[in-house]
Amino acid sequence: MKKLIPQSLKNWLGRRFFFLNQFVDYFYYLISLNDSQGYPQFIIVGQGRTGSTLLTSLFDSHPDILCQGELLGNDWKESYRNILFVEAFILGRAYRNRAKVFGFKMKFDHLFRHQNYKDTSSFMQLLSDKGWKVIYLRRNNLFYHSLSQLVAEKHNRAYHHRSGEGKLSRKPVEIDRESLMYKIKKSEGNQATALEFLKGIDFHEVIYERDLMDPEHQKATMNSLYEYVGVRPHEASTNMVKINARPLESIITNVEEVKEFMAETPYAIYMDKDIY
Repeated sequence: MKKLIPQSLKNWLGRRFFFLNQFVDYFYYLISLNDSQGYPQFIIVGQGRTGSTLLTSLFDSHPDILCQGELLGNDWKESYRNILFVEAFILGRAYRNRAKVFGFKMKFDHLFRHQNYKDTSSFMQLLSDKGWKVIYLRRNNLFYHSLSQLVAEKHNRAYHHRSGEGKLSRKPVEIDRESLMYKIKKSEGNQATALEFLKGIDFHEVIYERDLMDPEHQKATMNSLYEYVGVRPHEASTNMVKINARPLESIITNVEEVKEFMAETPYAIYMDKDIY
């Protein structure tokens, strides 16, 4: 049934629904101006392929939390998520859902690339000044972070898989060395930029390899984060399935070529999965 609906029609319907829904959030924003009571809210920020969908899912499994997705991003297939008034939209959406602790996730480029909002630092400062908790999520291993992006792109941008979606079957792919190095340097630069955006703001740092990749560490991380955003302890759960939980040889075809290439770069240390 999904394939019977043309993408152009889906975009047309989505554009109109999203446009109308914005004004509901603006309405709630106006109401919030007369409410001096503070409500616990949080934002997850970071790059793509850092585990943000997993973290969003874990947060949303708590009965007292509503954690939404990329409210400020344009999906690569959809170009209608343009927001007229970014601050009012987010603050209105949060107030609209104030019965629970509200959160959402954002990539740092969503504002200036997708919403034509030039000052990410001022937006983050605005939320911080209003009492929002800020969670900065990143990958420590630049090689595996970049490899994850390239592999997903090779598989038609299939970034996520859930337990109810059937068995995941993926053939290994060839990785272009120059593309890999470009991704690594870009990821490294984006991390530096992120810290600039967060300068002067208190935030809770979550590192995927250290805090989320291992199920036991994941539990401890979520207990800490639940406390951070102000909710009671809870057994976090998710239906997200790790896509690349396999030996490197079963993910890419030219493993030795990539290893030899990486060995001659300053990033060779990241080839060891134990280096987090």
